[in-house]
Amino acid sequence: MDGKIIQSPLNGSLLKLYHERNTWKPRKKKRDIQSINSKTIYTMPPRAINAQTMLQFKQDLINIGAHTIKQIDCPYNLSDPWEESVSTVLQHLKTMQKKNRIMNLVYGYYLEKLIQLVVTPRSKWQEYIDFREVTNSYYYYLGATRIYQLFKHDLTQIYKMLHLTFNALSRMKVSNFQELTHYLQSIEEVVNTVSLS
Repeated sequence: MDGKIIQSPLNGSLLKLYHERNTWKPRKKKRDIQSINSKTIYTMPPRAINAQTMLQFKQDLINIGAHTIKQIDCPYNLSDPWEESVSTVLQHLKTMQKKNRIMNLVYGYYLEKLIQLVVTPRSKWQEYIDFREVTNSYYYYLGATRIYQLFKHDLTQIYKMLHLTFNALSRMKVSNFQELTHYLQSIEEVVNTVSLS
C-alpha cells in the first residue's frame, strides 16, 4: 500500500475505499449542451423541485391581500424600436439578478410581453440573440415565457410572491412547471364557477 502503515485490520471494504480514493478523478458539473446555428451553448440542467417547495410556490399563486411594494412601471415605450426595448429589459434583468426577486419576475414578464408583440416570437428572439450574442439567452427566454404564462391574466399577483423566483422558474423541470400551471388553471376554474353562481 505504497509504504503506508495501516492501523486497522485489512478487510475488503477498506481496500476498496483505498483503491477508489486513489483512482478517483474529479468530475466537472454536468451541463446540457445545445447547438444553435453552429454555436455551442451551455445551459444548466433542469432542477427538480421538492414537494415542500412546490407547495410554497402554489401558495404564492393563490396569495390574497394587498401588496406593499410599489408597482414597477414598464421599462420601455411601445414607440421605441423592438430591439432597443428588449435590450433595456435584459439589462434590467441582468443588473437585478438575485438582488430583488419581485423585480426580476416583473422584468421577466415584460420581456415575454415584448417577445409576444412580434408576429414570429421565437424566430425574432433567435435573430436578436444571434445579432447581440446574449449570454444565457435560453435561461432568460424560458424564465420570461414561464412567468408570462403564469401571470398573463393578473400581473399584480407577482407582487404577492413570497417564494417563487425567476431562477426557480427558469431552471425547474417541465413536469414541475406543468404541475404549477395545472394548479393555477384549476384555481381559476373554481373562481370562475363561484363568480358565476
